[in-house]
Amino acid sequence: MAITIRKKASTKTKVKPSWKRKLKVVFAWASIVGMVGFMGASVVAYQKLEKAKLLVPDLPGMIEQLNTRPSKIYSADGELLYSIQTEYRKAVSYGDIPEMVRNAMLAAEDKRFYEHSGVDAIALARIAVVALKDREASQGGSTLTMQIAKRLFTSNKQTLDRKLDDMALAVE
Repeated sequence: MAITIRKKASTKTKVKPSWKRKLKVVFAWASIVGMVGFMGASVVAYQKLEKAKLLVPDLPGMIEQLNTRPSKIYSADGELLYSIQTEYRKAVSYGDIPEMVRNAMLAAEDKRFYEHSGVDAIALARIAVVALKDREASQGGSTLTMQIAKRLFTSNKQTLDRKLDDMALAVE
């Protein structure tokens, strides 16, 4: 007589993934989403820079348009009777502006003017942190170059698209 030993049927239990595995999966997905987002942002940035290249060559002509001309009223015989304007601007060369005035303007408007290429990444990071904390955009981050780009080429619309245009123009 032979004795046979039967093994009890094993019940397979599901092994729950460890927290390390879950973390790896989350990190992998975050990396993929981040890469896709970066590629999309790169395409948008490239398009904005290409558009800016077409506008910037006419910069001297655009700056000349900033000089407002007064309205003049003449008599019938051609004599100037009255000249009026809301703003008076006259283009001057860099050397004609006193150094103290240049330094004061840079201190008020763009402290790192000589340290960036038109867009101040440090200021943008600060604005993002403050906006996340306060849940509102309460600060500006435009450099002097971006302000000129806005004045010459874009508008006063408060949109991300306009801000991206200003950044591309400032870099260009």
